[in-house]
Amino acid sequence: MPRRAFTLIELLVVIAIIAVLIGLLIPAVQKVREAAARSTCQNHLKQLGLAFHNYENANGKLPNSKRTEANKIVGVEGAKGWALEIFPYIEQDNVAKTYDRTVDWWTLGDPVAETGVVMTHFKILQCPSSPFPNRFQDKNDAAPRKKGSATDYFTPEGTGGTFDSLLDATDPAIGTKPGALDQALATGDSRTKIVSITDGTSNTFLIGECGGREDIWRGRVRTPALANKTNPNCARAQGGAWATNDNPYALGKSSLWCNAGNAAPGVTTAYAGPFKINGTNESGSLFYSFHTGAAMFCFADGSVRSLGESTRVWTLGAMATRANGETVGAE
Repeated sequence: MPRRAFTLIELLVVIAIIAVLIGLLIPAVQKVREAAARSTCQNHLKQLGLAFHNYENANGKLPNSKRTEANKIVGVEGAKGWALEIFPYIEQDNVAKTYDRTVDWWTLGDPVAETGVVMTHFKILQCPSSPFPNRFQDKNDAAPRKKGSATDYFTPEGTGGTFDSLLDATDPAIGTKPGALDQALATGDSRTKIVSITDGTSNTFLIGECGGREDIWRGRVRTPALANKTNPNCARAQGGAWATNDNPYALGKSSLWCNAGNAAPGVTTAYAGPFKINGTNESGSLFYSFHTGAAMFCFADGSVRSLGESTRVWTLGAMATRANGETVGAE
């Protein structure tokens, strides 16, 4: 009886069919993974927004976006970022109770041994779409060396002095108020309340995405972080750590932290690309995420929504301020 077997052609056809099926399956799996990561990121922002509201309910005011006091002053909050204020409201009360509130938070970590609370990676402060989740800010070109775990979120501090120059010619000026009182979360000794957000809580950002810091991302091109101005490969999208008061920033023209002419390829000059969502994650620019075509935001009413890369720059500026009187329509 003749023995049945695959011919070479039949085998090649089967292999080709399997290859096609795998090629069709991989994008589908990637889409499912991104959908799951996007949902988790949305939940993180929702939980952070609730923490801000719970803080306001307990204290009668919203937390600061940052404190800048570098030297210890009795009875005065030390330098830190917004995340530390809401630890008791994101199930990290044990962390909040273990530190001296009057010291600069950078004194609470050992950058060499990578020990201390500022080195802790908190999942709720990370977007799972980030390709490099457990990053550090490591500013090591001066003493004291500052190092801490990074976050993909930040609280926008209104609009900066260069913002209006980046608007379309047909857009009205956003304008700014004195000091840093334009944003939902004030700085220093100033505090705001939910009722102070007169532009409407559904039209004002509490927190948004600036993912990937301290690596520099321009478009989808990454330059690894090296925060040392004396190094020819210097590169830094500053403000990556959740503990640092560099984390928040006003929207405007991004600045090059490294010395001009002494930086890695691609960061020898300030960013000159399109001023839009997902243009760059460098401090001073707009918002940056690893979600396709959009970034996610938690608004002052507690809702979490995504805005696409085509969102008008003027709209983003209006939503970054709390009491400038702009009328924001549907995007």
